[in-house]
Formats: sequence, structure tokens, C-alpha cells
Amino acid sequence: MSNKFEELGLDSIITSQLDYNLPTDIQSKFIPEALNGRDVLASSPTGTGKTLAYILPVLQNLIDFPRKRKEAPKVLILCPTRELANQVHDILNIFLSKLNLKSINITGGVTYDTHANSLKEEIDIIVATPGRLKEYIDSNYIDCYSIELLVLDEADRMLHMGFKQIVLSICKKFDQRKQTLLLSATIESDEVIKFGDLILNNPIMIEGNPSRKERKKINQWYYRADTYEHKLKLLLNILNNDDTKKV
Repeated sequence: MSNKFEELGLDSIITSQLDYNLPTDIQSKFIPEALNGRDVLASSPTGTGKTLAYILPVLQNLIDFPRKRKEAPKVLILCPTRELANQVHDILNIFLSKLNLKSINITGGVTYDTHANSLKEEIDIIVATPGRLKEYIDSNYIDCYSIELLVLDEADRMLHMGFKQIVLSICKKFDQRKQTLLLSATIESDEVIKFGDLILNNPIMIEGNPSRKERKKINQWYYRADTYEHKLKLLLNILNNDDTKKV
């Protein structure tokens, strides 16, 4: 595990804007592979720094290999929800002004023409939710051949929310891309791995470990149930408990 971000191959203009010097486990493992141009399938629990793990190499890629045409975006980041897309876009904006890069956030809650007009401007990165993005792809507002790097954030949530087919159709539109990064909170089931097999090219698989601080937040409890009905009652009692925040 690298001790500093600089050791991972990131320029100082990027690392100087970070609030901390030491990468998390997933960042230390993910960033070098992403910078090497590999397709990556990565899993790491929430709160371990997955977002920065892919944002930093994306920015480095744009510094090293600027987009070829001013009106053609090079990077697409897909998020399952508007809330996550907004969060990712906010983090990107911390870096973009100093790097002279621009991004657009395409989600619901904004008029169609607003996004359509923004897509005519100079853009390096598109952050979007699947359904809204497909509207602009189908209307030819996006040059599918310009996208070279595709990121799928929280792929497990995309699948759980029923976005599999629409995401696959989007990926097919960008089949000229050079690199795909797929991130998930968990890959315990085969669903995410099988999904990755459909869109990734000879990927490296990375698993990040939560920090000691994050591990302390996780409690495990064991309950014995006499019958299936008893099991359901126990589960409902846990979920209805006011102290239960996340299960």
C-alpha cells in the first residue's frame, strides 16, 4: 500500500487539492491499475473512498491525454441515482477549475433544453444517471465515438434498481471506448461479476478493505428462529426499531 498519493502516479496539481495525504486501501490498489489503462472491477464498502479512487485517475488521464475535439467529451461517469451523481459532480468541481476542465451533470429535475444546450459547449466529463442520459443519446446530442473512458459507479445498485438493460444498451453505444471502470459496494453475489463480464475487457479485480474506523461501525448479531414465521417477526422487529439506521 502506497504511503502517499504522489507515489501512485498523480500530478501535484491534483494531489495539492486533497485534504489528506494518505490513500485508503481501495485508492492505493485502484489508482495505479486505472492509470495503466486496465479495465477494473472493484468492490469496497461504502465510506472507503471509492469515488476519489476513480475520479483521481480520470483527471490524470485528461491531463495526460486531452480530448481530441473541443466539443466532444472524453469521459462518462454513470451513477444510479441523482443524489450520487450530484455528489460526484460536486467532488469533480473541486478539481476542475484549476485543471481547466469542464463537466456536466445530466439527471432528472432539470429541463431537457438546459442539458441539451450545455451539451453543445466544451465538455470533458459527463456525469449522468442512465435513464436521462439515454434520452440525449437517442436524440444524438452526444458523440458516442468521443467517449474513451467509461465509469460505472455503484454498479450493484444499478442492477438492484433494474437498470441492467439500459446500462448495457448505453455501453454498446460507446463500444469504441478504450477503458471501463466498474465499482461496486459488494461483489458477494455473481450478479455484478456476470454484469462485468458483459462490458469489461480482461479486467483486473480489486477488493478494498474498510478502515479500522469503519469496521468499528459494523455490528453483527445472531438470532435463533424456531420457524419461518418467527424469523419474519424477528426481522420486522429489527427493522421497526428506532435505533436501526442501516441493516
